[in-house]
Amino acid sequence: MAQQNRNNTCNLYKTKRPAGKDCDEYPFATTIQGGSTDNRRTWQGSAVDLPNTQTLNPNDPAVMPNPGMSLSLISSRANRSGGGVLTWFFRKNRMMDGENF
Repeated sequence: MAQQNRNNTCNLYKTKRPAGKDCDEYPFATTIQGGSTDNRRTWQGSAVDLPNTQTLNPNDPAVMPNPGMSLSLISSRANRSGGGVLTWFFRKNRMMDGENF
């Protein structure tokens, strides 16, 4: 499931990423919701340039709420640290694949 979700989100990003940056998605790829929609969005200035991805202005109140998944380039360190914390949470709380939380 997680790999399929990544294939529908950040793995579509074929452009060389800036040094020290990773593409990150929300909802998390490790959840059922992650990558499960084709309604992709990003924020102006996030440097994510993907086909069929809506670029939103964070100062426009009309964009909230906007259902779908968000993609953005973030620091590699923050992305990997966050992924580690999320994995720890799933293990600590015995979250099983497909389980609600």
